[in-house]
Amino acid sequence: MLNKLTELYSEISYCFDITIARKIVEEGNGVGLLPMSEISCITDKQAFDYIELQPAFANRPIYALWHNTRQPSKTASQLITLIQSVIEQTPCLQGDIVKLG
Repeated sequence: MLNKLTELYSEISYCFDITIARKIVEEGNGVGLLPMSEISCITDKQAFDYIELQPAFANRPIYALWHNTRQPSKTASQLITLIQSVIEQTPCLQGDIVKLG
């Protein structure tokens, strides 16, 4: 994907903060490679569109880790349940594409 973008754009900068990268794009200062969770935060979705690239990104699993026991603690179990619930209620965290343009 980065190789394709370097063919399309002469200047590429790197920003290692996703929220700042989204704000740069929102202000009209470039193109960004953003996760759907950040794209869903854009307020004026009509002002944006996707670049005609079809990247194939692998799913990124989330792992819950806890210290030195067979079962997670009650608090860790509650956190795991909360994360699962939020993901179930948030389509962009399930891989759905946010509509733009």
